[in-house]
Amino acid sequence: MGRGVWRRVHSRCPARAAATVSKPVDADLIDRARLEFSDRFWMGDTTLSDCIESLSLPREAFRWAAWGRSGLGWEQGSLCYAYPSGLKWRNPSPDGKPRFRWLTGTAASPWRADLIGRNTRKVILTEGESDALAIIAAGLENDWQTVACASPGTSFQARWAGLFAGKDVVVWFDDEPSRAGARAAERTAAVLHPVAASVRLTPNHYRP
Repeated sequence: MGRGVWRRVHSRCPARAAATVSKPVDADLIDRARLEFSDRFWMGDTTLSDCIESLSLPREAFRWAAWGRSGLGWEQGSLCYAYPSGLKWRNPSPDGKPRFRWLTGTAASPWRADLIGRNTRKVILTEGESDALAIIAAGLENDWQTVACASPGTSFQARWAGLFAGKDVVVWFDDEPSRAGARAAERTAAVLHPVAASVRLTPNHYRP
């Protein structure tokens, strides 16, 4: 997709605040951040390229992930994850605190959940946005029937379960020594089981 087309599509799909979000949402900020990302991406901006390199993922994954009402943005000198209901800033310093910060709004649904449609057969739900980017980079969406989306951390909300109704869901949370990710995956699977066609737990080191 060329830069001009990207800008035209995004200008016709402005972010909107979800009714369930209590914080005021600056939709213009989300749109500006998305357009700033696209401009920097297509111009080969060095700062953005360094940020992409720091995640050890191919540029193509970022181009792919920027499509849709959930996507990527650039604000306050760093990569942001754009939701229809908010903009989540990622600290460019690996040791920086806080690691993430909401510049406006918050998550009213998982990141990229808006891409789940009638033709979607499988959804890979990760613990965070960078993990979803890794799924994209691995080519697991290339069949056009799979969508990678991200719970914002381990806090999957029960009210989001309906978005996954009738889908085969792979819950791909972090497999860490503390088992926090494993416990969160089990809680998430329990919420999804009543509505999903199937639910499978997959540790992060294993390809589904």
